[in-house]
Amino acid sequence: MNFVKISVCPQIRTTSSKIVGFHHSTLYVAPARDEKTIEIYSVNAMIHDSWKRIVKIKTIHDSIEEFTLSPNGLFIYCLFVGTVEHDENFKIYIAKICTTTSALDLYPLNPASGDEFEQVYINNIGLHCGENGLYMYDRTIAMGPIKFWTIALLDETDSNFDEKSFIITPNHIPAHASTHECIRFPIALNLDNREVIKIANTDEILIFNGSTEEWISYFPESANQIDFGKIRTRGIREVYGRSGHRFNAVESKLSVFGRGDNLMAKISEKGMHIFYSFQINKENLTYKLVKRAQVYQMKDSFSYRLASTSGKIALVGRHNVVFIALQPLTLKEHSFLAIQKYFLSKTTGSRITEAELQSILQIKIKLI
Repeated sequence: MNFVKISVCPQIRTTSSKIVGFHHSTLYVAPARDEKTIEIYSVNAMIHDSWKRIVKIKTIHDSIEEFTLSPNGLFIYCLFVGTVEHDENFKIYIAKICTTTSALDLYPLNPASGDEFEQVYINNIGLHCGENGLYMYDRTIAMGPIKFWTIALLDETDSNFDEKSFIITPNHIPAHASTHECIRFPIALNLDNREVIKIANTDEILIFNGSTEEWISYFPESANQIDFGKIRTRGIREVYGRSGHRFNAVESKLSVFGRGDNLMAKISEKGMHIFYSFQINKENLTYKLVKRAQVYQMKDSFSYRLASTSGKIALVGRHNVVFIALQPLTLKEHSFLAIQKYFLSKTTGSRITEAELQSILQIKIKLI
């Protein structure tokens, strides 16, 4: 199995961090360093010394920050509550950041959506960018309706507001039958169609179909390699209320991450992280989880985060990021790593930078 281990840059190493997104070979991470800035860094999975800061937003904000990356990797969206330069009033913002130019646009909540936002439990919200739009949903609900909103970013000409703003439109997902008792958090599959997965302690899973407005049962294929019914799961700090049954956390050796065609599952046992692709067959109403890779647990794996693309998994710890290849490396990737290894052996041990590689190879375009 091929993997690349890259040291976390000093700006992120001593703090907790959130994964913003993962596209092709580029991982985006946001460190939680202080309450006066929001920063986002990127690293290339094939270049050891490639950490760079994408954006720094000067803001006095609370600890609530949600991030998402567009499917094409061009834009990062950040939902936060705070002040920004030239405006000392606390507001709810969505920041839109271009990953190639670092251009920043700020969209405060439009007053027209003020009453609707009163229904948003912002500590429980997940932010998600699909092919067709931007969405918020309640990511902590275990049983009951799932709150869901479509987000529209408006320019000055799109509204009666004198600046850019955003509005939200509710389109909540109804509760499924109580006979399917879920402890796990909902899993976003395709929010353009409001497709959400619910897993219980059985081998049956439910997927909500936004086109037909119904929950549909899916059952494992014969090639499935994980039986959900045999994996112990326990909800921590339960909360019951009119909005549903939720947990602050879920304790289980199984975790699910990624989205859409890049959905993955991980089981941690016997000192190993074992990764499975989570494949859905909508025609046959079946699913299967197939083993793709495994690695030893890192020493700081108590604080790791996970992300996936079609070809790689990123396991982000406090001191290192491990990029695990899900398929054989291409000739270009093999050559690229060999060049870096060669020049590392010729130096005192310092890594070769992306700019130095471009100079050596005499190319100006993006390397990989």
